[in-house]
Formats: sequence, C-alpha cells, structure tokens
Amino acid sequence: MQREIGNSVDTVDLYAYTYAPLSASNYSNMFREELSTPGPRIPITKDKKLFAEVAAQGRNLIWLHTYAERFVPKGKNRGKVPKGRAKCLQGVPEGEDDYPDKYYYDQAGQTLHINGGRFAPVSKEVFEFSVSGLKVVQSWLNYRMKKGAGKKSSELDKIRPTNWTNELTTELPELLWVLEATIEKQPSFHAF
Repeated sequence: MQREIGNSVDTVDLYAYTYAPLSASNYSNMFREELSTPGPRIPITKDKKLFAEVAAQGRNLIWLHTYAERFVPKGKNRGKVPKGRAKCLQGVPEGEDDYPDKYYYDQAGQTLHINGGRFAPVSKEVFEFSVSGLKVVQSWLNYRMKKGAGKKSSELDKIRPTNWTNELTTELPELLWVLEATIEKQPSFHAF
C-alpha cells in the first residue's frame, strides 16, 4: 500500500481512512456481497488524492463521534461540539415525581417530547439514525427513562438516577447536533 499511496501513510491515516467507509450509511448495501463473509471489508484505494480525502472525512467523523475530543481541527475547541439546529424549547421537569418513563416523536412538527420537555427541530433522519441497527437517539433515551433499558445482570444495574437532570437536558441537544453533522458530512462511497 505504501508503494502506491506513498510513505507518508501512518497508522493514524489508515485508522481515519477505515473509519470513514465503516461509518457510511451505504457501506452495508454497497459491499453486501463481500460482507456475506463475516468481518469488516475495507476497500483501499491506490489513488493518493482519494486516500487523503477519505482519511480527512474519517478524521472529521471521529472528531464528531468523540464529542470533539479527538482529531480536533485547527480553529476548533476541544470538547466543544459544533452547535446544530436542535434546541431545547422547554426543559424536562427535574422532580423525582416527574421522572419520565416515556417519550414520543412528532414527525410532522419535528419535535421530540419527553414528559413536558420539548426539543426541536429534530429531523426524522436524526431521530431514526442508526448504527448497525441501533437507533442512536432512541437508545440514548431508553437508557435514561425511569426504568432504564438493557440487561439487569447485577446489583449495580439497580443503581439508577432518581430524577431527570439539567445535565441530561444539556446532553441531548449535543447528541442531536452530532447526528445532524454526521448526516450532513456522512460519506457516500461510489468511488471504489
């Protein structure tokens, strides 16, 4: 590979390059036949320019998906997620008696409702965004509802918050912003 691409390729470049196609929404469909054998398949281009472009896309996605902690671009602040469109229109009540046990999404109004709290605009693409079949927003919310989600395999799983917090109301828009930016920047690979 270094013969075709050049000696400037290091492990970080390769990691960023592989992250981009693996995070692309059309990855599974595009490589359906190759993926019938278990394990990821990464097409490696011999084109130096394309390799650099894909690696740059991968760096940008890693930056987003680590909440701006890794591969921080010049001029950006570490740990500061780029602000998106979604906003908290009305906070989720924080009292113990108000801890939400459900939420719903109003597609027509592009509004996410959580026990009186409202977040908008939330596009259908953001609300439905999934990684390997896991719907990100819905999973995040399910784990933060009163009863929680997931297996209960130990006593530690019974330790849960007793109320919705201001931190959760702050974290949710950040998650929505990361997904908005991911959808906007998500690579579509037709070049391989």
